[in-house]
Amino acid sequence: MNKYILAFALILVVVATADARCKRQCQPNRPSPSVCIRERGTVNSCRRLRECRFREENCRLKSIGQPPLKKTSQSRCRNIQKDGSGLCAGRGKRSTKEERCNKLRCPAKKIVSCYRSKANNCRLMSNCQARRANCLRDSWNQIMITRRERCRGMKLGQKARQCRK
Repeated sequence: MNKYILAFALILVVVATADARCKRQCQPNRPSPSVCIRERGTVNSCRRLRECRFREENCRLKSIGQPPLKKTSQSRCRNIQKDGSGLCAGRGKRSTKEERCNKLRCPAKKIVSCYRSKANNCRLMSNCQARRANCLRDSWNQIMITRRERCRGMKLGQKARQCRK
């Protein structure tokens, strides 16, 4: 029993001396930006705290031999109030370029034109199809509208062929 009391007292002494070595960072009337940290040992728990408090905590953890707290993206704490904790916000799903291009709205009236690529391939397509195709292409490789005669004999939706002269 005495061993446990002695070990507990030793831990208290270590914690007390550790806190004494770490200078107080936060001051009452001085603003400090908030940071977001991911709670260690949890799957999806985040905590928002002031930067000065973050430095104090890391100093205390370092002095007792624990790994320091690590910052995470501020957007993960967007649902957490000031100096609070809770579930981390999910990372917003980014839409791919193809998904963005397919969302382009097309008018009901289809205007069909002849379009030419840099490689001199022509294709008959609607203006909306051309906008979607250009959305997927790089700026240096855009298709351009050309004279209708260059697509003579082609049908709408057919794959690209060499342009006629």
